[in-house]
Amino acid sequence: MEDGFLDFVNDFSSLSSLPSPRLLYTHLPAQYLPQDHVKKGRKIIHIVRDPRDIAVSAYHHFLNVPQFERFLTRDWDEHLANFMSGSKCIM
Repeated sequence: MEDGFLDFVNDFSSLSSLPSPRLLYTHLPAQYLPQDHVKKGRKIIHIVRDPRDIAVSAYHHFLNVPQFERFLTRDWDEHLANFMSGSKCIM
């Protein structure tokens, strides 16, 4: 794990070998992070994006990643309706 992205780390114990201070980031909800992290007084910065920005970003991301084709309609209005309803959305 060279870039600090936690989403694909299988063994969190490997993080202890990284040099301090560590800056790690993830899309994972807090309940999936190691619980002793907060108990030991370590910091978490939670950043929340504007959902309008997320909808636009997801649309363009899905357009450019063939593996996401099944989640995307090429029609913006349909994509936005699906996004708002949670239908066909992987986020």
